[in-house]
Amino acid sequence: MRGGDLAERKTSWNNLILLYKKSPRWIDLKPVTKREYSRYLEYLRQRVGTKDTLKFQRKHAIAIQQANSDKPRTANYTLQVISVLFELAIDLGWRADNPAKGVRKLKEGEGHTPWPEWAIEAFRAQATPEAALLFELALGTGQRAGDLIKMKWSDFDGKGIFVAQNKTGTKIWVPCTNELLDILRQTEKRGIFILTSQTGAPLTYSGAAQRLTRISNKAKTRAYSLHGLRYSAASKLAELGATDAQIAAITGHKARSMVAKYSSGANQKRLADEVVQLRENRTQTEHESGKHTGKPK
Repeated sequence: MRGGDLAERKTSWNNLILLYKKSPRWIDLKPVTKREYSRYLEYLRQRVGTKDTLKFQRKHAIAIQQANSDKPRTANYTLQVISVLFELAIDLGWRADNPAKGVRKLKEGEGHTPWPEWAIEAFRAQATPEAALLFELALGTGQRAGDLIKMKWSDFDGKGIFVAQNKTGTKIWVPCTNELLDILRQTEKRGIFILTSQTGAPLTYSGAAQRLTRISNKAKTRAYSLHGLRYSAASKLAELGATDAQIAAITGHKARSMVAKYSSGANQKRLADEVVQLRENRTQTEHESGKHTGKPK
């Protein structure tokens, strides 16, 4: 075998990905992050697996990004994973630079959309008991899907649920909504986990998504996602007048900027409603003042 071929094989994307999955960079990741990264690692393996990482340039990183420009989050996440791989390539002595570092991200837009009231009611009207449990658990606790499927009956104390958030490591207690309490009390326990299959096996992430999608097809709520219920939970708390700190205590967010993003629309509506109430109070005061003084109305 020629030396050039051997060098290319040793520094291929396939080999870099293999070494990455043996490194602390991968081992120390939380399961939910590994699951996300795996999608993009497989995409890179299929697209450039046998190619030489030494020949990869910044223009190639931009080309991969632009190939997914219709899906900004996918494009940006792919670049993030590429950058992580090249940090390892630097550690291995393969390269002195990271060609993906500093590439400007694509604007991702507003992200997941909260469920409006009509969609919530439409889903509830069509939901099976299993789908209703998933739905109310998501809407009533505001937790991520990965945390929902790990909730155990032993975490439920009759009023709320103890959650050890997988992504942040935060341990919190979340009070249940009345709707969630009702369905939890009516649900037959099939195992140690709250969300299970018909046989009692723990529900998987894909199983949860499929359960939601089946009902959403009937209820015509496909525009709204499982993660959107987390957004809705924060919005409902904001509508009740909860502060960002109070909302974070429920959702477990450490970054207040994320809480503000989730609650901004609801806060704006609540403040606007307060303005309407101020106007109505002022009108009522003027009306009563005119009535008592005998001034023309």
